Order: sequence, then C-alpha cells, then structure tokens
Amino acid sequence: MCERATAGHRPSRSASAEAALRAEIERISRMTVEERITAALTLRERFSWIHPGKALPPSTEK
Repeated sequence: MCERATAGHRPSRSASAEAALRAEIERISRMTVEERITAALTLRERFSWIHPGKALPPSTEK
C-alpha cells in the first residue's frame, strides 16, 4: 500500500482517470440493453490475454 494511503487519507484520483471514467460512463449510457449484454458476454474473449493469478487467502485484518 502507498505510504500516504493510510486509514485517514486516500490518494486522490488523477484528472486523467476522472475524465476516462466520465467518458466510459457516457459511452455505456448510450448503449442499448442488447449492446450491454453482448459486451458483457464477450469480455472473456476481449481480455483473454489476462491470466488470473492464484487466489489469495481471506484477509484477517480488521
């Protein structure tokens, strides 16, 4: 975890990340239900280059 990311302080999101998020939300809001379903069903193909790692055990931190 980042040195500054403590319980009382969260790092702020960059302007670039904020703009990308807004653009993605706008893009999705223009999609029909059928387009959203098709997009969801093709995620495995679109991101097939990502290989999942080992599952981590549940955290015991509280």
